[in-house]
Amino acid sequence: MHRLGLNTRAADVIIAHPGTILIFERLGLPLTLQDMTLEQVAQEHAVSPALLINLLHLALHRKPKDLNELRPQDAMTIIAYLLRSHEYYRLEVVPRIVQLIQVFRSERESSGMPLLEQFFSAYVQEVDAHFDYEDQTAFPYIEHLLRTGKPMQADYSIEQYTQHHSDIQEKLDDLKELLVRYLPAPSISPTLRQLILAVTDFGDDMLNHSAIENEILVPLVQKEEQRCSR
Repeated sequence: MHRLGLNTRAADVIIAHPGTILIFERLGLPLTLQDMTLEQVAQEHAVSPALLINLLHLALHRKPKDLNELRPQDAMTIIAYLLRSHEYYRLEVVPRIVQLIQVFRSERESSGMPLLEQFFSAYVQEVDAHFDYEDQTAFPYIEHLLRTGKPMQADYSIEQYTQHHSDIQEKLDDLKELLVRYLPAPSISPTLRQLILAVTDFGDDMLNHSAIENEILVPLVQKEEQRCSR
């Protein structure tokens, strides 16, 4: 894919990188794009073109393109984006993986199955705790800061949000290790293959989720905190 820019055709991005559908969806952008550019599709739906390009660049190249082009209010769009991500994980991804684990267990009883279920349950609990912290503490703080120009709590800053991030990726890596190395399965197991791919996709999406928080949202809020403290 060539360099992302304002004049890049949005449909070309999705055709070359289908996973970016999630970015468009979470920004509330349509998937029927015709020949619209990234700038056109963003502006038509009141999304900052710079934010769309930074999110796409982060997903495809592991780093934002240019944070200097972003506005403080883009943080509100990012929060809405992350909340839609939470809903997607809770309503679609996790139930799908749980279903696959149950099917795999019915096909292949083994001593490792309780450990598999325990691993994934622990992971989901940690992810839920992280999401709850964002929903109840971090996001309300950011929204209040942007709305009033003042911190909601004198003893809280976005730095505490960064410290709250736990290494939930490590648990998912352990789960993949268990699936690939230790669970006995027939030479051909469609369920196991689907399970490994689903867990891998979940892990990749969660990595990008964390990168959006660390590489885009936090710097935006830190800049606003500094401005408000002058």
